[in-house]
Amino acid sequence: MKKPFLATSVALIAMLLLAGCYQIRTLSWSDDVVRPGEATKASIGLTPLSGEDDGYFFINVEFLAEEGFKVGGVKFDVSKVVYNKPKKMSKDPALQDAIYEDDESGCRGLITTRRGINVYSALFRTNGYVTDEKFKPMLAKLKAKLSEQEEGGVIGVIETGMWTDDGDLAPEPDSDQDNMFCSGRTDTSVFLKGN
Repeated sequence: MKKPFLATSVALIAMLLLAGCYQIRTLSWSDDVVRPGEATKASIGLTPLSGEDDGYFFINVEFLAEEGFKVGGVKFDVSKVVYNKPKKMSKDPALQDAIYEDDESGCRGLITTRRGINVYSALFRTNGYVTDEKFKPMLAKLKAKLSEQEEGGVIGVIETGMWTDDGDLAPEPDSDQDNMFCSGRTDTSVFLKGN
């Protein structure tokens, strides 16, 4: 039982050391308590792990939330540490499916039975490969809008990771040339005023 675990751990550590990757250092909301229908922004502090490149950086989000909750405006390097302007990130449902199918990715989402539970789930990735060659901390940001139907607020999980593609822009969890893994994870919540 210990050998498969050890082999998976060694493979994950090797992957983190060989690929450009960022791990969550901090996460803070511009407003922890908002009114129904209002938005709040999350600033995600990222720490580079290797000082090398390349890959698509992604942010995977899952929240227990009512219909109408949404996340958008996701940007990478908003502090302009590496790039001249923040890089917009796009939704990629295929990559989200792939990271959950890949047993070695380490991506877990909420890990909850979803029967009868409303879950908002989305993955956002950079539109091109990113680098951590300057080996400096940087920021990513996203905006979450709570629906009018929320009661109490929302709780969820935010994961960060990297995907190196074999060139066809199709995430393939079973391919030896496609590597995808989560390098950081945090639980978080936003509350509603008046609840």
